Amino acid sequence: MSKLFKPVIYLQGGLGNQLFQYVFYLNLLANDDQVKFDIGRLIHDKQHNNISVVDFLQLNENSYRSSKNKSLPYLIKDSIISKFIRYVLRRLNIRKTSSSFYDYDAMTSYADLGKDKKNYIGYFQFVDSALFAKSFLESKLSELYRKELDSYLLSYSGKVGLHIRRGDFVTSKDIKHDCVSLDYVKSAINSTLQEIVVFSDDINWCKENLYEYPSLKFHNGSNAFYDFLALSQCSNYILSGSTFSWWAAFLFSSKNTEVVFPKGQGAQFLSNNSNKKIGWLYS
Repeated sequence: MSKLFKPVIYLQGGLGNQLFQYVFYLNLLANDDQVKFDIGRLIHDKQHNNISVVDFLQLNENSYRSSKNKSLPYLIKDSIISKFIRYVLRRLNIRKTSSSFYDYDAMTSYADLGKDKKNYIGYFQFVDSALFAKSFLESKLSELYRKELDSYLLSYSGKVGLHIRRGDFVTSKDIKHDCVSLDYVKSAINSTLQEIVVFSDDINWCKENLYEYPSLKFHNGSNAFYDFLALSQCSNYILSGSTFSWWAAFLFSSKNTEVVFPKGQGAQFLSNNSNKKIGWLYS
């Protein structure tokens, strides 16, 4: 018997989180061709300079919705009542309602996720979904950005991409958004003999604080999309815990890709279990 509703995944956050939500959508779509995703809250918030996975992947407009704020479910709508409902659910650690699944802290396990809901709201940072869609995304990006990827590969192959996330991590109180320390960055730099290229949303801060390493190269990108593509063409990585840099390291990676993460990061996509599923060399 067919469903009486079409399940919808609602996208929010920056490019890295959107990619996790989008591949979760692809994962569900494989078993239910009625599934859609909605970018209404993205457009409403205008966060991260209006960066959207829809623009990045040049997705067909028939594949997604863009609901007005007043039409969004309460669990994602921008309103006082919605904020109160979300606050109560988080305090009570409630993720499931009769119609929705609310992955408010991106810590729902893939195995425990209910797949019979009308609305899926949250971050769904599942490595399982990322692995499911890896080849598709690599092919899509290669098709759309072949010239740029070839150029970045020529420049950055064999090098270590060091990503330092600043921006909203500086002010966030979420433990999973903690800015990495200079001690971590310097320790990681000292641990490799490979040439390092620094990527950051605050490249001037990096230059000011890493002046003692004259051999460092600094990537000066034009926008987030091309920074992402450039970072993805490095061979190995020193990451800061952001979903943006994780995705750049993950796509086009192989079993030989070496990745360094900071200790103490609570995000499940950085866990030992997740890294073992990917199979790359990590420390």
